[in-house]
Parts: sequence; structure tokens; C-alpha cells
Amino acid sequence: MEHLYNKNASIDQDVFRNIVYINPDDNLFDDLIPKHALKRGTQIALDAEARVKTDPNIILQDFHYKTAIGYPFFNKPYQRSRYSNGDHSVWYGALEHRTAVYETVYHMSRSTMAIEGLNEVVRQKRAVYTVFGKAILVDLRGKEKDYPGLIDERYDFTQNIGATLQKQGHPGLLAPSARIEGSNVVIFNPDVLSRPTFATKLEYTLDPIKQVVTVNNAFGKLLMTIELEALQIFN
Repeated sequence: MEHLYNKNASIDQDVFRNIVYINPDDNLFDDLIPKHALKRGTQIALDAEARVKTDPNIILQDFHYKTAIGYPFFNKPYQRSRYSNGDHSVWYGALEHRTAVYETVYHMSRSTMAIEGLNEVVRQKRAVYTVFGKAILVDLRGKEKDYPGLIDERYDFTQNIGATLQKQGHPGLLAPSARIEGSNVVIFNPDVLSRPTFATKLEYTLDPIKQVVTVNNAFGKLLMTIELEALQIFN
């Protein structure tokens, strides 16, 4: 296993974070206030918030940080994923925008296609952020031939890697994408991430009959079409 960890790489650049879209203008109080009192109740809540938060730019920056960086670190129990067995938090990004799209299309499609009897088109809005990363990371790219568990759909091997590096205090790692030729950024320490910037909105449209996902930009322009067979997802 020493050969697995014998290469490092530094990042000092923006990386891509692709997540489910959340509108910062959505009413954040509608689940706390009865509908008949929503308008007045919301205004009272906003007035109270304004007493301690007077700069809307600060509020928006805080929203972007929590959305694009903070969420995986501040919400327990931590989600089980490729590089976490649920004992620690992990933030996932990608060096390439295309890689981030393919990775998220895979996970969205896999969970959606697991719905029994699904025969209707499903749409999901996504938000793409750029987040500045500055760290020296363990570099696992190019080692998937000797260690096929790096891109296997059974996560035992990679979860062990994540637990080992996180316990040793490493800020994160670079890993090969299991979907296309690309690089994933896996972070254990949020301190190496900063400057979240909203880049664009996307919409994924999954057709379970045609077994395909189309990816459109915010203006409805088709960016790419991804067949589920290429992602090894079947109904």
C-alpha cells in the first residue's frame, strides 16, 4: 500500500463543485410560519435578522459558503460515500467541469432509477460553483490499473483510504473519476477551501424510457447527452 500513497500534488486553483440548486431568494421561513400569517410572519423574521445582519452581501456570501463548502462538514451524521464510511465528512469537487457533471449525473440517475415503476421524465436543477483550493494532496490518479478498487462501485477499498488519510491529518486527495477520464478533488479539511463563487445553473433531464440524461444550461441550450448505459445504470 505504500506505493499507493507515494505521490503528492499541489492545487492552487479553482475547482468545480456541482450540487442540487438552492435559490437564496426562497422563503426560508415557510416551514415555520402558518400559511395565513406567512407574509407578516416572514417580515417580522426578516426584521429581526436585519438587526444583526445589516449587509446583504455578507448574508449572500455566508449562503454561498454554507452551500458550496460548509454543508458536508457541518451536517451530522455524515453521509457514507466513496471516501467515507460515515465517520468523517468529505467534500467532493472536480478539476474539470465535465467531470463534475458526469459524476453528479451518475449519482442522480442511480438514485432515481432505483424508484420502482418509474416511467416519467425527471428533472433536477443544479448549481455549479467554483471554489478556490490551496493544499498539498495525496495523488491517487493513474493508479487505478494497479488498484482497481479506486474506481469500483464497492466502496470498501476507498473508504479505508479515506479513513486512513483523514486520521493522519491529510487535507485531502486527488482521485481518478470512475465515470470518465478526469480528476476528482476529495477534501477532509474545509480550511483549504475558500472563495465560493456561483458559476452557472444546469438542468438534468432523465428519461427512464430512453435511458438517457440531457444536460442543459440556464438558457435551455443542450450541453451534452449522457446515455445511462455508458454509466452502467440500467432500469
